[in-house]
Amino acid sequence: MSGKELPKVVFQCDSEQHPLICTALIAALRNQSPGLDLKIAESNAPTGTEMTKQSSGLSLRYIEQRRTEASFSGQLVWQDQDEQPVEGPVLEFSIMDSTVQGKSLTPFAQALIEVSDLPI
Repeated sequence: MSGKELPKVVFQCDSEQHPLICTALIAALRNQSPGLDLKIAESNAPTGTEMTKQSSGLSLRYIEQRRTEASFSGQLVWQDQDEQPVEGPVLEFSIMDSTVQGKSLTPFAQALIEVSDLPI
């Protein structure tokens, strides 16, 4: 996406399976791009090309790779209208003396968005 206008973004994250990381990623997206036209899609919403055509913007999904009580890893996958899906790097997050909790995910969510180099 070029220019100063921010794209419409449909973010799909399974909040039933990943409520903490979904919340952290939504907050990080809004923090990085305060004027972003961000729509949160249900976990059963269409994905990929179908989602992109419906939104006439960028579809963005969080894909979990692995999860335990003290660690997890995941990546962002996005697709613009006429483009092929792009897979961002997989990041891992772990806590040594505790379990993964809401506020502890903020740095992970911010780092995941930054390293993914999203077109927003």
